[in-house]
Amino acid sequence: QRVHELLQIYNEHDIPSERLLFKIPATWQVGIEASRLLESEGTQTHLTFVYSFAQAAAAAQAGASVVQIFVGRIRDWAKNHSGDPEIDEALKKGEDAGLALVKKAYVYIHKNGYKTKLMAAAVRNKQDVFSLLGIDYIIAPLKILQSLDESVTDSDEKYGYVQRLTLSLDKMYNFSQEE
Repeated sequence: QRVHELLQIYNEHDIPSERLLFKIPATWQVGIEASRLLESEGTQTHLTFVYSFAQAAAAAQAGASVVQIFVGRIRDWAKNHSGDPEIDEALKKGEDAGLALVKKAYVYIHKNGYKTKLMAAAVRNKQDVFSLLGIDYIIAPLKILQSLDESVTDSDEKYGYVQRLTLSLDKMYNFSQEE
């Protein structure tokens, strides 16, 4: 309802709705279902606070325009907690739990042809940025962006950096029909 009120205000000021993107927490009953409804009406949504694959998959299935995953926050939480199957699986493989979630969500979204764009936030260092090359959006602090300027690449590399997130990662995941 609040989004509809905001749309009306923007409309009164001749701001086209296709230029708007509404940021909504990715809770199941409110956020993801609101995204499904708004997207079906042509309003773009950006689902945030995504901390699990189930949330990312549900957001993509709902047709969210953007799904935002907090890489560093997931990493921080994983250091002190266990019992979450996704995090435990990533740690067992020696992977960063936040980056592992982004990779899995990336493959799921692209393999299934969803329109959803993936955004990584809370990146904590330039290695996170390098690991996320190929993602649709990255939110990075200025300090990290400036550190990229100091990065050295092999002059033999045609483009300097290689895309890390690609559909070739799909061999790592077997998604069930329910996902």
